[in-house]
Amino acid sequence: MLIGVDWARIGWLAVGCQEGRWDRWLFASFEELLEATQEARVLVVDVPMGLPKRGTPGGRAADRAARRILPAERRSTVFPTPSRRALAARDLAEGQRLNAPAGMNRQVFALLPQIREVDRALRPELQTRIWEGHPELSFFAAGGWPAIRHPKRTKPGRLARLEVLKARLGAGWQRWFEELPGRDSLLADLLDASALVWTAARLAEGKAGFAPEEPAFDERGLRMQIVY
Repeated sequence: MLIGVDWARIGWLAVGCQEGRWDRWLFASFEELLEATQEARVLVVDVPMGLPKRGTPGGRAADRAARRILPAERRSTVFPTPSRRALAARDLAEGQRLNAPAGMNRQVFALLPQIREVDRALRPELQTRIWEGHPELSFFAAGGWPAIRHPKRTKPGRLARLEVLKARLGAGWQRWFEELPGRDSLLADLLDASALVWTAARLAEGKAGFAPEEPAFDERGLRMQIVY
């Protein structure tokens, strides 16, 4: 099974495909997700994996490489990954101090609980099948600039990304998606997770791109590289 995972505000949203059959699940914790998906061949997750020892302006080499791939208008969607030390921050001011000299913005501070959860659960041996992804990189690789011309939270942005997924994932995905109960409440997250499944398939086929081409590793041996 190939799985794409996106944090959806109410839990970890996983979209999976096996032999043309599609499904989706919502997990309360990343640990629960890992336990339920042990048999999956590839998981691509939209959360930073591998953290620097100290805050660096612009984040990790992986973050900077990902931004260079994207058009200028979408580079801000790749947030600078905070240091592992900064995960202990209880408020934004503490996050800015612990992530010195890079500081921290509100968007990154809001993601700390999810980054912390993944970092706590991840081990180097799990990275043979679990990879860090980024939906905007996946959509750009799948459909070029037209796919991401508009932000994903806008109607034109959602429609453009939907059309790319129809073309890349095929009629089986489209039928599943159109019949999915409650899809509108999680629309942007379902599209992102589905794009990550496309990247998982590219990875399984040896066709994926990597940012950067050669990975770096953090102090715990975790790979710091974004697949798309």
